[in-house]
Amino acid sequence: MSHKPNILIVEDNPGDARLISEILNEADISHQLYLAKDGEMALQMLRRKGEYSDFPIADLILLDMNLPKRDGKDVLKDIKLDNELNNIPIIILTTLLPDIGNNHYAKLVDAVLIKSSDLEGFEKIAKCIKQILNK
Repeated sequence: MSHKPNILIVEDNPGDARLISEILNEADISHQLYLAKDGEMALQMLRRKGEYSDFPIADLILLDMNLPKRDGKDVLKDIKLDNELNNIPIIILTTLLPDIGNNHYAKLVDAVLIKSSDLEGFEKIAKCIKQILNK
């Protein structure tokens, strides 16, 4: 990728969003980071609607499944049904749904990772992001 990848975090928990940002920085992953605090905001940003008309095209979406206004399942469905968005890689980051690997939503994304507060979990998230951005 010749530019800094644009990464959209769709996360309503400021602590988790900050943690993801720190993971990216600690792993020395070049990026431009954007935050959507709910599912509706994420879709407006991705579709460049209203105040987000200048929003850059996302190179990666980090999607929490438990969101206000529109949950992660609805956001994922809308992205996959939109011809202009459905090729953007998506990583689900969640503390819920530990069995999501058996869920049909897991088949629609590039990876499903459980949010973790330990070093091994951080390294797994960073490694997955690097692999997807380097495809």
